[in-house]
Amino acid sequence: MSLMQGHINRLTFVVFILKQNVSVYIYHKPVIVYTFITLHFRSHSIIE
Repeated sequence: MSLMQGHINRLTFVVFILKQNVSVYIYHKPVIVYTFITLHFRSHSIIE
């Protein structure tokens, strides 16, 4: 019960932070996507 409550609280906090920084997030989104793609391919090449 308390674990689920903690998870919900963390989720609410993350949503709050995203709402606060939505313009920053949108501005940096290409950088975030590029980083995810780079990490994705890098982890794939390490595995293979």
